[in-house]
Amino acid sequence: MIKNAWKCLMVLMVFFLLSKPTYAAQITIEELPNGFLDVNILIENNELSKSRPVQNGKPYGFTLLLIPFQSSKDWHIESAQDITVSNISTFKGYSLISVIFPNTKSDDLLITINNAAKLSENREGKAKLIVDLNYPYLSGAVKELTDLNFVFSEWKYIFRLLKKYENDELSKSHNSIVRTGDKTFEISPANINPLKDKKVWLVFPNGRQKALDTGKLVISLFVGLLTIILQFSPIRERKLSVILAILAVSGLIVGVSIYYAHYLSKGFELAVWGAALIPHVVMSIIGTIYVLIARQKQAIISIPIQKDGAPIEFGEILLLGKDGNNWIQIDKLEKLVNGNGYFHIWLKAKYSAYKVKAKTTGTQSKESREFSPSPKEKVQLDLINLVTVTSGQSA
Repeated sequence: MIKNAWKCLMVLMVFFLLSKPTYAAQITIEELPNGFLDVNILIENNELSKSRPVQNGKPYGFTLLLIPFQSSKDWHIESAQDITVSNISTFKGYSLISVIFPNTKSDDLLITINNAAKLSENREGKAKLIVDLNYPYLSGAVKELTDLNFVFSEWKYIFRLLKKYENDELSKSHNSIVRTGDKTFEISPANINPLKDKKVWLVFPNGRQKALDTGKLVISLFVGLLTIILQFSPIRERKLSVILAILAVSGLIVGVSIYYAHYLSKGFELAVWGAALIPHVVMSIIGTIYVLIARQKQAIISIPIQKDGAPIEFGEILLLGKDGNNWIQIDKLEKLVNGNGYFHIWLKAKYSAYKVKAKTTGTQSKESREFSPSPKEKVQLDLINLVTVTSGQSA
């Protein structure tokens, strides 16, 4: 199919090779939120009428468009139903597009290429819109075609951004890029042609970078939420000094991060990492308040557990509360510290007494004495020595 198209083009070159005039045609490059660029091609009807190939006095509805974008799988071309658009040649930095339209066409030619290109980024993470009009990779055959009078290769370019940026937020390759509106910039063929280097670019703040920063911040907060589980143990064991140390360190880091995020141009990156400690600051404050209240309202129960005269590390240690004539499980320990189990309990009026029941692998269960503690009281229970069940006994 491409070979046939080239044959047709060579025939057309024989019949229609004329001196090439200057064309008034326009390409609008529009920034999209996803980082892609849409390209809108507009050729006014009067220019299109003057630039059609003619044979034996008869004009034909055919033209070629050279644009500075390489086609990709992301391309989606939109045009009127009576227009056929084909990409007949493409390589780095250019595409040659054929357009067939009705010979009786009397309105402007409008073609849209969705997702025609991607915004690039500079070293600072800013967005960079690049149009290389030097066409360094243009093949000799295609370059010869650009001399035909029905080939559009010179355009007025309009850049349309998503947001308004101040002039000091922007940088551009040439002063010939003129600002024409809050979000629009323009460069015409008359300004491009005298340039030695026709690589045109416009740099502006990257909207995707802001979205990326927001994503980093959210992920950092989630990491902090996941790691606050590390504070559960010192809070449960009422280790106020540990909780205050965590609060001091995490609060200092968050404070420094906020300070530099406010006063430094690139401090946000530091703030993102500091955000992971915000949940720790909040949890430390809550934990401090909890421990201070618990020290006034809770009772501490300590009981040593041994098996055959030796301290154990693991077992099933239950704290039971007496509700009427029933004993109800209130708390459970499975790991002991140097053979000692500790319970921090909130005293409730419905429990008239408490006791501890202990058991480990291969032993029968044993219970402590009953006790009725008061708030802030530390109760030290007698040693429970679990005995291994011998053959003939039931565990």
